[in-house]
Amino acid sequence: MEGYYLTCEDCGFTEHFTTGPGYFYPSVCVKTLEEIRAGKKFPSLKKAADKYPNAHASVDTVLYVCPKCRTAEPCDQVMIWIPVDETGAWMSDLKRELPHTKYRLASFLVHRCPHCGTRMKIWKSGEIRCPKCGGKFSELQGDGCIWD
Repeated sequence: MEGYYLTCEDCGFTEHFTTGPGYFYPSVCVKTLEEIRAGKKFPSLKKAADKYPNAHASVDTVLYVCPKCRTAEPCDQVMIWIPVDETGAWMSDLKRELPHTKYRLASFLVHRCPHCGTRMKIWKSGEIRCPKCGGKFSELQGDGCIWD
């Protein structure tokens, strides 16, 4: 996981965000797919998870930003992947992973801004505005932090 410290150039407000999958990434992916199929999490992904019995989920915490109001939120980036052959067709009979197995994105989670409802996108440097004054955040302060 990584941590970021961003500071407003105008008022000095500091915001801290943590991102990344963390040490338990493989077990989190398996558990998340089970919860999606059981209807406990992310209902918008259930149809794809149920349609492809040998699908996989990838789960990562990334920083999303609203393009309209510049609100920043760390959110789970959840994607459903399916094994495909060299033509891109779903391999329904694949029983186990092979080193050369290829995957195609079947579905992904869409995040909406909690403030204005706009579809959020993954953060790129310079896109976040200070929630206190609307000023520009400076780039990463110090070295940030990395753990796991």
